[in-house]
Amino acid sequence: MNEVELYLKKAGQDLQYLMQGAMQYGVAFLEELASKALAENKKIIWKERYVDTQDLGLLDYELQPI
Repeated sequence: MNEVELYLKKAGQDLQYLMQGAMQYGVAFLEELASKALAENKKIIWKERYVDTQDLGLLDYELQPI
């Protein structure tokens, strides 16, 4: 089992949720982010990015405790 699979199992998320940021951040970055979140016992939360109440179609992320 690789780091991403371990992260998904521990965080209770699925691959589809994690891959929401793939187009913007890239798969390699998501692998690093999942590894970091796993090491810190946190989960990745995607949030839409707004500027002056306009949705930019981009995602921000934050790490929250599991």
